[in-house]
Amino acid sequence: MDNLADKKYWDHVYKGQKANIVALGKKEEKPSWAIKSAITDFGGFLLWNIIFKRYLPIDEKIKIMEIGSAPGKYLIRFNKELKYEPYGVELSDTGYRLNVKNFEEAGLKTENVIKSDFTDQIFQKKYEEHFDVIYSRGFIEHFTDPSKAIDYHLALLKRGGFLVIIIPNLKGINYYLAKLTNPISFSKHNFNIMNYKKFKNLFDRRDLEPLCCRYFGVFNFGLFNADKKWKEFILLWLRRFQYLLNFVFFTLRKIDLESGLFSPYLIYIGKKK
Repeated sequence: MDNLADKKYWDHVYKGQKANIVALGKKEEKPSWAIKSAITDFGGFLLWNIIFKRYLPIDEKIKIMEIGSAPGKYLIRFNKELKYEPYGVELSDTGYRLNVKNFEEAGLKTENVIKSDFTDQIFQKKYEEHFDVIYSRGFIEHFTDPSKAIDYHLALLKRGGFLVIIIPNLKGINYYLAKLTNPISFSKHNFNIMNYKKFKNLFDRRDLEPLCCRYFGVFNFGLFNADKKWKEFILLWLRRFQYLLNFVFFTLRKIDLESGLFSPYLIYIGKKK
């Protein structure tokens, strides 16, 4: 199973990033990143307030594993919003340390962050059918054979458990902006699956019951990253302009604006038979 983004690439991505997750339950004058993102990010609002709450249970007994978990912020939010006990597996050295630090600041069990290749047979055997939810975001599109990556996801999932996979949609208008802002990162993606029908077909298998498959969100500058400082400076200002775009998207939210042309993400949620 060829990986388009190897350990060296991810070590570079997380190098220099600092832990920035506010500890759960900590009182603060400013809104937490979770509240702020729900208010300002239209896609995040749809994901956490509509999609997840429609298809996933809220239960503190549920164990969730994120594949490629650094920096850990999504696991922390799953714990906050849906009460799940979070686990993560991360191959990158810098990403692993960042994930551990963020768990520590959030008051979560740092031993639940596992340093391993998720395809490693020892890891797979130890955690076979161990988790109630398996989650990955921005992960399977880095493989030439995403269906094989899904096999490894499902091997860790209990029967009756939920598979949740999100990938970026770098098609449509997003294609040109992603290629312009960071051509190196751009080249690390499998674009064949960034299409609703092809993405949906990845999960057309006998061991999965589909619950949700769709584009979600509308155009978001937060989808992109830069390979040069001057590009990052421009993106910084464009992300501020995003506040205005989000206001428009919320105003027009009763109109279906999600599509392959503008949506930043695709999501699949299914139940293991």
